[in-house]
Amino acid sequence: MATIHKASGGDSKIVVGGKDYPDAKVLRVTIPATEQDTQPVQIGLNFKLFLIPRDQEVLVVEPLIDVLRAAVQKKYKNQGGELIEYDAPTYPYQVLGEA
Repeated sequence: MATIHKASGGDSKIVVGGKDYPDAKVLRVTIPATEQDTQPVQIGLNFKLFLIPRDQEVLVVEPLIDVLRAAVQKKYKNQGGELIEYDAPTYPYQVLGEA
């Protein structure tokens, strides 16, 4: 669920995860759409599912950002004839600052 957050300018914004984590720091983030995926990002935390829309600034509680940070997938690249494994973010995102 989401809750309403009063921004400094008086505007009301919906905070993803705000109802479940009312004391958590709120951050402004964007998650770009990709060629393969334009659907909202689904994040599960403590048996609850949260949806974060893509291609727009969204207010999100910090525990959900921690889940995004931990969501990685194994990728491989050829470097000098050797196959190198590395972690790539499953959902690249950008933190724009605190709300």
